Amino acid sequence: VIKAIFKEGNPAGIKAMLQHLNICEDYVRLPLVSASKELKNEIYSLVAELDVTPV
Repeated sequence: VIKAIFKEGNPAGIKAMLQHLNICEDYVRLPLVSASKELKNEIYSLVAELDVTPV
């Protein structure tokens, strides 16, 4: 999971994972961009394998 969330740079992957867990939005300000759909799908799959639930 760690390699995946940093694949496209910080903080896009982390924010995508946190949005998937309903912790925050994945909005980032320019010049940063949100994670690609492919990366989001990869992160969502990895998180599902871990069976992670927010506290």
